[in-house]
Amino acid sequence: MAFILHIDDDPTIRALMFDMLSALGYECDSASSFAEGLERARRRKPDLIILDVMMPVKDGFTGCRELRQDPELKIVPVIMLTALDKLPDVERAFAAGANDFMTKPVLMNALKAKVEKNLIKRL
Repeated sequence: MAFILHIDDDPTIRALMFDMLSALGYECDSASSFAEGLERARRRKPDLIILDVMMPVKDGFTGCRELRQDPELKIVPVIMLTALDKLPDVERAFAAGANDFMTKPVLMNALKAKVEKNLIKRL
């Protein structure tokens, strides 16, 4: 069973994603900040990280660049999750090292497809 880490400062989104990922059969954990997520990822390397863009202290773009610099985490696929939906935002996510990009609100079928696509590349 694949292990997915979701990093998002919004507790409602974290709960929703946990429920959706669990319903899809994945083991999951969540963190409310990038620092907390990085600590959890280092403790137990996830098969996939879903990373919110707009967070206080360290945004997802900066966080993704940091993940790509970490020798142990740089190969973990990252899906950026955000309410931002303009082309420059998508380009910025990929430039930061994201493997994929998904907008809020999250639809179950879209989440399933994105997760499966990125896990196939990883596993």
